[in-house]
Amino acid sequence: MANQTAKPDLDIVSRVPSKVWEQIFGHVSVLQLLKFRLICRSWRSIVDGCPALMKRILLKFPEGFVLDREYKPEYLVPARNLSLEKVRISTVDSCCLNC
Repeated sequence: MANQTAKPDLDIVSRVPSKVWEQIFGHVSVLQLLKFRLICRSWRSIVDGCPALMKRILLKFPEGFVLDREYKPEYLVPARNLSLEKVRISTVDSCCLNC
């Protein structure tokens, strides 16, 4: 036989029910949860689709922060829990509604 390297079973994510992943993800820190979202579309979908997990993620901008056209985050988490105390929003653009 030809020398073949064993490939890991990358399909394990789809074989494990979402509810099981939600239980597992419920035991990690918020920072780890945010990192897990970046691993693959399936994990991002699991995290984003679970209200209990998303409730743990709080987007908080520092006092005096300005949200304007120049603000371009590296990655954006769906905002379900957001703190905007003493933040100035200088621009609202409707083109971003479908981003």
